[in-house]
Amino acid sequence: MTDVWSDRAEMDRSSEAHREGPDLDLLVEWAAGAEAAGFVVEDVRFFDKPIELEPWLDRTGCAGEDAQRVRTLLEPRVQGDHVTLDRIAIRAVKA
Repeated sequence: MTDVWSDRAEMDRSSEAHREGPDLDLLVEWAAGAEAAGFVVEDVRFFDKPIELEPWLDRTGCAGEDAQRVRTLLEPRVQGDHVTLDRIAIRAVKA
């Protein structure tokens, strides 16, 4: 796990303001590219997506101390064996 990822995970864990940072910048960049390709973004929605934590860690190859660090950072979002992650849905149509 990189320090940049760790810093990002800590920021996400500790502040709701993360939706106003680099992730939002990427969304704006994506939307501009979609518009340049002739699409119009009609709707953007953020929602929570619970997933099983341990299988997710296994799929990402996160183990040992790194996995424990992720569990600690995500602790406020863990209920039982699930972690709730942020998701985004973007609807765009050809102009």
